[in-house]
Amino acid sequence: MSFVYKLFSAIIVVAVIMIGTSSARAEKLPDTKYCSPEGQLNYQVNTVSYENLIPYKPGYKTQADNFVTIDSLSNAYSYFYLMINRPFVYDKSTGNLITVKRGYYNPVTHGNTGYTGQNRSYNLMMRISEDYGTTWNEEAVVYDKDAIGYFEARFPTCFGFKMNDKQYVTSTFPVINYDPSNPGGWDGYVSTLWNSSVTDFQEMPMAAHVTLEAGGSSYDWDNDSRIYAGEKPDAPGEYFWITVSEISPENAGDYTNNSHIAMRRTDDIEGEILETIPNAWNSDKFSIPESAGRYNQLIDLKMADDGILYMGVYGNYRKGDGSKDANTVGYSVSNDYGLTWETIEFLPLSVRNEFMTSLGLTGGTFVFNYTTKGMVVFNGGDISFIVHGGLYNAAQEYQGSKVVEIYTENSSWDMRIVADLTGSYIVYRDVLNTENTRTNPSDIELQVARTVDGSGMVAKWIDLIDYDQTAGTFSTTDVFMAARMKNATSWNTAVNVTQSSEIDRSVLIPDYISNFTDKSIVPMLKQYTKIKPNESERDSQFVAGLDQYLKYAVAEVIVDVEDNEIIENVKMDIVPNPVNDIARVRVFYEGKPVQTEVAIFNLLGEKVAVVSNGIMPYGTHHFDYNVSNWISGTYYVTVSIGDKKMTKLMNIIK
Repeated sequence: MSFVYKLFSAIIVVAVIMIGTSSARAEKLPDTKYCSPEGQLNYQVNTVSYENLIPYKPGYKTQADNFVTIDSLSNAYSYFYLMINRPFVYDKSTGNLITVKRGYYNPVTHGNTGYTGQNRSYNLMMRISEDYGTTWNEEAVVYDKDAIGYFEARFPTCFGFKMNDKQYVTSTFPVINYDPSNPGGWDGYVSTLWNSSVTDFQEMPMAAHVTLEAGGSSYDWDNDSRIYAGEKPDAPGEYFWITVSEISPENAGDYTNNSHIAMRRTDDIEGEILETIPNAWNSDKFSIPESAGRYNQLIDLKMADDGILYMGVYGNYRKGDGSKDANTVGYSVSNDYGLTWETIEFLPLSVRNEFMTSLGLTGGTFVFNYTTKGMVVFNGGDISFIVHGGLYNAAQEYQGSKVVEIYTENSSWDMRIVADLTGSYIVYRDVLNTENTRTNPSDIELQVARTVDGSGMVAKWIDLIDYDQTAGTFSTTDVFMAARMKNATSWNTAVNVTQSSEIDRSVLIPDYISNFTDKSIVPMLKQYTKIKPNESERDSQFVAGLDQYLKYAVAEVIVDVEDNEIIENVKMDIVPNPVNDIARVRVFYEGKPVQTEVAIFNLLGEKVAVVSNGIMPYGTHHFDYNVSNWISGTYYVTVSIGDKKMTKLMNIIK
């Protein structure tokens, strides 16, 4: 019997154990998620509201992204929260897109034999696409509130992996106790494990995570989490499961321990889940003030293809000599699948100073802005963080906002600009509850995704269009993306991938995307609130409410593949293009005979045909391939010589 199944099936959940986290503290969480320590500049971000929205003229822009509605939501805030939960992922092992969302699907038009409850607003549903979003499987219920009790699900994070030739999806999420006789607020975490053989919710293994006891203190799990599960690369047939979360002491006055990061982990088939605070993540590794609130922020948990785990964090780093590097990013490494963790390596302040000097701002300051940050990892210890920063000159005068990549290559830190942006975002308020003053905690919605093969990455964010900083007006918000090949020294020019009059927000991309060709094909899921009669768009775009939906689209981002992976003595073209029957690939090679492969790939990066594979001599070569029985769509033809590749786009039209 497989490891994960035994682990979860051995734990019978009758009720989730209350751990006493107050809802009041959760309401304050967005305000204390990050901070600027004393002596550090406080960047006063320009926030605007829908009242500043400029009315649109018909035909001002067109919808370039072609979003398609695939499902409904009960509460967008619980689907898309601070970018610290991850409800939309791409499973590299199966090629499937996966999303886990809070409620509800239409009971009239949808059915699910595994669903027994009546309250769809507080349950979690999962959708899977096996064809990169073209079609989506029927909903699977991964958490049924009515089957458990009064515990309502929130803020899901999920991860997909393959085991025993089945698709597995593990989810972890906080729950709230709404027992009318004894409401308890936030009551800890629940983890579930679904696989493609499950036909009834009651068959799903589950586990509850209670208050963490460590060092004589009790801690509550905060409303964030990152999860990883799967097979160990160096031990086929062995699997492990790990989640990482911020925790807070139940004693609100315990300032010494208010910035721990903890984990829940197991690879013991017959054992229980280990809940612990790794010493490398202890609060004493950060600069802790005598005040409430965290002084660090979990960024992500990722595993490179070589099996090395990385935990990314943002915070105030306390050095061994007692000094500190204020507001910086860093990472901790595990070489044994999370059993032990190395000391966090932080970006040195000197690198930030050198970056400012390279921009002509010697003596100036780079200030981390907002909550959202992203991280991707590669083999060999290379890591990239994507952050948003404000630039100030030596006189502390604001010089603009940038999306910036902070990265390590060959164990050395450096920084580079991804793109310029306005530095402003829309304030979203909950119009169903005017007393609820929480604003958009996801700010510019910054994310980064890596290609499956590790050859590149794409950054995504939201920005205002036609923004007048003086007047505080704008016409809409759009989704922007930029791409970079791993071996390139700069990012491609950022692209507005939506270009619509519709206000874009709550837009997610997965953690991995298909491999680069001359374009990056990036899946997007967007939360959308239906505009009701007598409402304007600004009235409908609230965080919590009814008539909310998930829309799906793909964005195409140009990638300079040929500029970055040049084979100097090779030229290639495809004729005709578009093609509907015989595609002729013409390759001119100028050099000594060499082993060469000419292959065709689909949008998922899967090799679907080998046109030629053998020794290529000097000269012009024609390779004909019959695609008359192939479905219409976009494909990519790649010439590979050693570790170098050249790629061309090929369209098949029937």
